[in-house]
Amino acid sequence: MTLQPMGFLVTNQNSVRLLPAQAYAPADRIIELVPQLMCEVKTMLKNKNEKEQAKRSNVIPPQPNSQPSPQPTPQA
Repeated sequence: MTLQPMGFLVTNQNSVRLLPAQAYAPADRIIELVPQLMCEVKTMLKNKNEKEQAKRSNVIPPQPNSQPSPQPTPQA
């Protein structure tokens, strides 16, 4: 009887992946990477949205009917 490892569990802060011990066909590799790819895309979109919200909160849009405030006149 012989034992052959199927793969190794690789842990990260927020994920656990199975790293195969043997090379698979390209289609198998693509299927294996889909969850990781989805996670990365989700993170990128979240970061993009946060940056856009930060820009919006720092910029105050001008009011359409606003008039500039009158400047005080210097008194002599």
